[in-house]
Amino acid sequence: MTSKNGKIAIVGAVVVVVIIAILILGFVPGVWPGGGASLVASCIATPGYACQSASLSGGNFTAVVGQASGTAWTQANIFVVISGSPNPTSVPPLPCEEGFARGITSGQTVNLTLSSYSNSNTCAGFPKTSGATFDGTVWAGYRTSTNSTEQVVEIGTVTLREA
Repeated sequence: MTSKNGKIAIVGAVVVVVIIAILILGFVPGVWPGGGASLVASCIATPGYACQSASLSGGNFTAVVGQASGTAWTQANIFVVISGSPNPTSVPPLPCEEGFARGITSGQTVNLTLSSYSNSNTCAGFPKTSGATFDGTVWAGYRTSTNSTEQVVEIGTVTLREA
């Protein structure tokens, strides 16, 4: 009786391991057709900043971003730079960024929405083709007072797949 229960337990354990392996491999991009499409959506924040709930749909980039620098930003502009581009030294011109005229206080997050402007040399061209991927960095240009010099900082890195 004991050896029969032991064999059943071993077979059960093997079945569970195989099922878990299939589920894990099935969701890794490229292993199964369509596998991983939902997993390619990340925004990894730079320490002191927030970047979460990033998505790309219809060429529109959305995310929740914020800062916890200990200093209130009296004015802020958030924008995205395509991976491989040089680090920006200033905020690109409209309509490439979303502006927060009232600023972003330390510890606050805001909803960010940017549209694809692929016909522009100054804006990130987010893909509109289903399954296409986008890698880049999220940046903020901000001032701590009306007369202060604009600072530009990296908020995080994004890897996204068009829905």
